Amino acid sequence: MTTSLQDYATSFVPSDNVPLNLGKHTVYVYPSVHRDMSLSEKSYAFMVNKSALESADIPIKARLQAFGGKMAATSLINILQA
Repeated sequence: MTTSLQDYATSFVPSDNVPLNLGKHTVYVYPSVHRDMSLSEKSYAFMVNKSALESADIPIKARLQAFGGKMAATSLINILQA
């Protein structure tokens, strides 16, 4: 995937956060990242999800798995946990 300067200048309207149930806890995260999102929106999703999961009172392994699922990076997270 090649990145152009235009990819960084794309504006977007943020989607509403969605609830993610993790055991007894509900964390509000950005919807799952997909390939049609602009780089700006993917960056925004990263920051929202990182912040939401960082402040949640859940085990680190559950945080990583949830983050990987929302950011389309489950393969990378599975490697890091191995």
